Amino acid sequence: MGNNREFNNISKKSIDMLINSTFKRHGVSLDKPQKITLKEKQELKNLVKELQKGVTSLTKTTKK
Repeated sequence: MGNNREFNNISKKSIDMLINSTFKRHGVSLDKPQKITLKEKQELKNLVKELQKGVTSLTKTTKK
């Protein structure tokens, strides 16, 4: 259990660092959120669904 929790913490920190550096590189500030189009919202939803499927598939594969 400890390894799983440790892995999750490391993953979260890595993702946060990558997102923050990407935001800085492109001049994005969370203080002034930009509006996104309905098409962009749908694309993000589709991306999240695909990522969820991939994670579920990977989890099932590694448990076997």
